Amino acid sequence: MSYKSMGPDSLKREMSIIKRQYEAHLNENLDLAMSRGIPNQKMIELTASKFKNIDVYTSRIRKDGTDLGTYNQGLISGIKEIKELFSELLSVKEENLIIGGNSSLNLMFDMFSQLMLHGNCDSDKPWGKENKIKFLFFF
Repeated sequence: MSYKSMGPDSLKREMSIIKRQYEAHLNENLDLAMSRGIPNQKMIELTASKFKNIDVYTSRIRKDGTDLGTYNQGLISGIKEIKELFSELLSVKEENLIIGGNSSLNLMFDMFSQLMLHGNCDSDKPWGKENKIKFLFFF
């Protein structure tokens, strides 16, 4: 039965059931990481040994103890130390800066969004207005 076909009393009962289920889930105190590809500490240590002579990788622990090798979970506005650097360079308050990600998925999404909406330098029109699109993708 769909919600559209339910009457007011049925909808109220359904809402009550859903609220109880929701509360039960909240009471489980789950700490779920739903993003993909976050390495565990053992994986990080394995690869860190391969890059031990590269300071950028081996000094990945922030001042506050956050391990940047775990894809910066929770650092939505950017890494604080980078914000400090650019704040000084741009004469802008840190809280007014957002440092965007450079993950491969973000870059691919941004690139294809631009192509779909605006095309590229060789396009007569945006890809989204083309009848058929072909491209090669290498990584």
